[in-house]
Amino acid sequence: MSFNDSYSPQRLPPRLKKAQMWSRVGASAIDFSLAWLLSTVAITSDAQLQLGQWVIFAVLWGLLRVVVVMNNQGQSPGHWAMDLKVIDARSAQLPRIEDLLKREAIAGGCCLLLLIGFNMGGLALLALLAPLAVDNGIGLADPVRLQTIHDRWVDTIVIYTTRGYSLDLKLKKVLTQAQQRVR
Repeated sequence: MSFNDSYSPQRLPPRLKKAQMWSRVGASAIDFSLAWLLSTVAITSDAQLQLGQWVIFAVLWGLLRVVVVMNNQGQSPGHWAMDLKVIDARSAQLPRIEDLLKREAIAGGCCLLLLIGFNMGGLALLALLAPLAVDNGIGLADPVRLQTIHDRWVDTIVIYTTRGYSLDLKLKKVLTQAQQRVR
């Protein structure tokens, strides 16, 4: 575990810009939605089949956030849509597969709890949302590092890249055009 307190933001080459949390949350929401949508084939009222959906979700999360990232220059589908990529903070290169597995064990576990909360509803949803909120809250609380708990564990960061779909910029453009038409 490397909650490296000697981390220096100056270690990154100047051309690399750390991603803001809203972009990261958007990318994770896209990956969550994709894994959730694909895992819904197991949804029924039967508890064993619901458990199957959770297993399928966890496997899909791992595929999207580890296998795809390793084979797509540090980008999951959500990262690609938002022009982001994950890199090792020490080397500014693609993280090792072991580091991605550790990182996504935390992030995926938090997202799995959120999915379980959705299925349970009510106060359970709020209680099971808490780990995800704490994980991302740590990143919000440190504007210099912008590292969540799962990033700090393996010393990764998420940066902006020019390789992607630019969904956030396209949405801003559409919203701006819609506002101008309303006026």
